[in-house]
Amino acid sequence: MSKNGRITVLKSADIKKQYGSDVPEYKGKHIEAFFKTTPSPFHQVTPYDKTVRDLIEKERIKLATGTDVNTFIREMKERADKAIETEMAGKK
Repeated sequence: MSKNGRITVLKSADIKKQYGSDVPEYKGKHIEAFFKTTPSPFHQVTPYDKTVRDLIEKERIKLATGTDVNTFIREMKERADKAIETEMAGKK
């Protein structure tokens, strides 16, 4: 499977060396880099994840149509904080 381009969960250096060896597009590429980083830990799911995801989904067109990334993040954080606060108040 590793030869066909499926990244292994195993720590075997031999398996990692064979990664992508049967994939023509990988010939001559520096594929060792795939194994040089450590993935970040998974996000801890909260009861408010859906609220925030829905908010971002509705507003993401702004980012695609020219809103500055930092402005978008700041505005989304402010709106997400407010939405979570409102949701928490409703649960009391």
